[in-house]
Amino acid sequence: MCTVQRIPYLGPIYGGLREGVSIYIQGSIPEDITRFFLNLLCGESESSDIALHFNPRFDGWDKVVFNSCEGGSWGSEDKIRDMPFSKGEAFEMVIMATSQEYQIKVNGNDFYTFQHRLPLERVCAMQIDGDVCIQTINVIGVRLPTPEALVSMLWALGFALCSGANMFIQHHEF
Repeated sequence: MCTVQRIPYLGPIYGGLREGVSIYIQGSIPEDITRFFLNLLCGESESSDIALHFNPRFDGWDKVVFNSCEGGSWGSEDKIRDMPFSKGEAFEMVIMATSQEYQIKVNGNDFYTFQHRLPLERVCAMQIDGDVCIQTINVIGVRLPTPEALVSMLWALGFALCSGANMFIQHHEF
């Protein structure tokens, strides 16, 4: 039973993707799986361009399909006939963004490298759907604005501190 992250999932990647950022996903595969997918999106809607489509398929010819979609047109599929997931088993997956590619690891093992077809800087959201249970999604290496930049952004948006007011900002860089 999946209890932590509701599927389907569609959410922002705060700060977007850039070189060195990793997405860590922990989940499990149900016994009755047919397929699931994870999309890295260039917008926060289901109709956005897809920079990375990761699609494990348990269809008798078990495989993982990689692709991208721009302007509603799918690219050519990369089909990997090596299934890193097992029915009824937990998994850990890491997607690391480099300047040229996405490096995908499953359960600590290098699985596949998918070359960028769309600019990395456009990626700002993630979508997960299908037969999968997700317990954890962590984006590691996101650079938050400095406290000074945050105050400037708030000021530009019309937020001002009253005389004698305090603002506390915690900033953790990974």
